[in-house]
Amino acid sequence: KHGSCGMGIWETVYRYDNSFCPYTLSEFNNLPYENKVNYLHHIRDVYLPGRLKSLGVKDIPSEWKDIISSQGLISHFIQDVAFMCKVCSIVNKTILNSFDNVIFENGQGLLLDENNTFYGDNTTPSSTGIRNSIPYINSLHNPTNVEFCYVTRTYMTRHGRGRFETECKKELINPQMVDETNGYNPFQENLRYGELYIEGLNQRIENDMLNALALKCDYQHSVAVTHTNEYQIDYSAIRNKLIYTSDNKTNDSVVLLK
Repeated sequence: KHGSCGMGIWETVYRYDNSFCPYTLSEFNNLPYENKVNYLHHIRDVYLPGRLKSLGVKDIPSEWKDIISSQGLISHFIQDVAFMCKVCSIVNKTILNSFDNVIFENGQGLLLDENNTFYGDNTTPSSTGIRNSIPYINSLHNPTNVEFCYVTRTYMTRHGRGRFETECKKELINPQMVDETNGYNPFQENLRYGELYIEGLNQRIENDMLNALALKCDYQHSVAVTHTNEYQIDYSAIRNKLIYTSDNKTNDSVVLLK
C-alpha cells in the first residue's frame, strides 16, 4: 500500500515505461486472439514474479493467487479492451477548436505530482499541475479568457500511505463533517485529514505557474476554496487576485471573494 486506489494505474504506467508493455490499447486489440492470451500469460508468469520480488512481496493471500491464475481474468480483460476500443475514439487535439469552452481537469493535488521526489513512491504517475495543458492551449485558434484555477479545501486530505506533515485527527478540523465520497476501502483505508499550510499552498501554486511562461496567450490564475462551512482559514494569506469560495455541493454556492 503506497497510496493506491487499487486500480493498478501506477503499476500499469511503471510496466509500460519499463518497456515490458509495448502495446497501446488499440494495438493490443488488433492482435490475434491467441497472441493476446500469450502476451497476458507472459505478463502473469514472467513479469509479475519479478515485480513482486523487487517490491519485497514474499507471499500473497490464496484468494489473490486464485484470481491471478484465473483464465477468466485473461478473457475478461480481452473483452474489456475490445469494449473500450468500440465506445472510445482517439482524436486529434484540433477537435478542441470545435468548442467555445474547454476545461482541463487534473485528478490529483500538486503534492502528488510524479516529479515530487519528496514523497518518494507515494505519488501519482502523472503531472498534476498545468504543464500538460499548455501545448493543448497553444494549439487552439486564438485562445482567450484562459484561467488556471487551483482548488483546495479549507483543510488538507490524503488517501493512502505517505508523508503528511500537517496530519491531525479529523475531530480537530470538524468532528461533525462527513465525507460522502471517500469512504473506507482496503487499499486507501480511511481518508486522512490535516491543517492547510497556506504559505506552502502559495509556494506550490507559484512554482507550478512557472509552466505558464510557455503559453502563447494572456492568462490569469485563481484559487478556489471549498468546504468553507467546515473549517475557517485566513483568506488574506492566499497570495492571489482571484479567490472563489464554496460552502456547499452545487455551483450556486460559489462566490467570488476578491
